[in-house]
Amino acid sequence: MNSLPPPPERLATNEPLHLLIARAADAGLITAGLAAELDRGRLLRDKLTQGAESSAALHPIRAVALVRAVFDAVGLLLRPASAAEAAAADAAGAQPEGGLARLWEDHLRALFPDGFRGVDFDGVDLVLLDAGGAGLVQRELKGGLDESGIACLWGCIADLDKIVPLIYEEYCASYFTKLRTMAQVAAAPYIPTAP
Repeated sequence: MNSLPPPPERLATNEPLHLLIARAADAGLITAGLAAELDRGRLLRDKLTQGAESSAALHPIRAVALVRAVFDAVGLLLRPASAAEAAAADAAGAQPEGGLARLWEDHLRALFPDGFRGVDFDGVDLVLLDAGGAGLVQRELKGGLDESGIACLWGCIADLDKIVPLIYEEYCASYFTKLRTMAQVAAAPYIPTAP
C-alpha cells in the first residue's frame, strides 16, 4: 500500500486558507483558475457559516464544481516530486507538450461560453478579449509579434489575470484560463532574461 508523502514543511496548516491558496498559486503548485475556484468556495463557506447565505445558494452543479476543485487541488499537491517539478517548469514559462500550436488547435475546437457574449467583467468585454488574445496568438504562430503586438499580448494577459477570478461559471472560467495559458506560452519568448 502506497503511503502519502509528508506535507511540505513550508506550508503551515495554521495559516488562513486564503493565504495558503495564494501561496500555492504563486509557487506554481496550482493554476490561477483553480486558485480562483478554491477562493470562491472559501468565500461561500464563510458566508454559509456566518449565516449571510443559506444552503440554497449552493446549487448542485456548483457544488460539484467546488468538490472537483478541491479534488483537483489535492491531486496536484500530492503528485510525485517529478510531476511537481514539471508543473513548476510550466509555471516558469516552459511550453507544455505540443507547445503553442497544440494549445491553438485546442482553442479553435473550444466553443465560446454560452451566454457570455456581450458580457464584461470589470470593464473587460469577454468577446473582445477572446478575439484579441486569439488574434495575437495566431500572429505569433504565423511569424512572431512586433513590439506593439507584444505589448498588446501582455495587456491581454493582464486583463485575463483580472477577470478569471471574477468568473463563477465553470466552463467560462476554464475557457478563459486556457486562453490565458495559451497567451502566456505565446508571450514566453518575449520575457527578458536576467543579466
